[in-house]
Amino acid sequence: AAGGAGGGDGDVSLASVARDVLPAICARFSPLPFNETAEELRLQLVRLMGVFVVSEQLADVADALAKASGDAFPDVKREVAAVVQSLCGAASAELHRHLAPLVAATVANTGHQHSKVRSAALKALQELLPCASEQLGKLMAEHALPALRRMARDRTASVRRDRLAVLRQLATRVADPAPYLDALVLGLLAGLADEAPDIQAAALAQIEDLGAALGLTEGEREAAAAADAAADAA
Repeated sequence: AAGGAGGGDGDVSLASVARDVLPAICARFSPLPFNETAEELRLQLVRLMGVFVVSEQLADVADALAKASGDAFPDVKREVAAVVQSLCGAASAELHRHLAPLVAATVANTGHQHSKVRSAALKALQELLPCASEQLGKLMAEHALPALRRMARDRTASVRRDRLAVLRQLATRVADPAPYLDALVLGLLAGLADEAPDIQAAALAQIEDLGAALGLTEGEREAAAAADAAADAA
């Protein structure tokens, strides 16, 4: 329980509770195989970690979440993705030191058999990568971009739509997006060839939105699209 606004000896802060509780929670996910064998309890423990997303134990929390991402229980994977998104919002300035295992584990879940897990992983990836600093190039080249290219052929239309949104967001939210812009835009352009008309429309909308964000005129966007099409045909 968090302490009241007035303070006092009887008040207990969330940070002090986190110092007592988080080590015990994280220990249930390390080492592998998990010390906690009950799936539903692991799910509740991940949810509890979400209550303490800002704490001195950020390294331990990130490590536990990365391990929990590999849980065989799909609901745990989805909950981990949700907690990761909260973590990115609450501790983005500090998270870059602990990012690589989280990104690798999240990307692994973009290949999961359940579409809801794949979508949740995509949304977590969208929040993780803007937290990166000096590691961004390695994370993009080795993890994010290969996964995003692969997911253009995902069997579920809603996942392909989520992929387009992630591409669009990364193009303006990561630190210094210029080295990755061509790959991200090509990923959006690939959506124009999707078999589903609504995905084609979503791709066009994302391209137009990105163009507006980058300050391109309609003519410049059309010229860029034509140049990319010509390059692909050559």
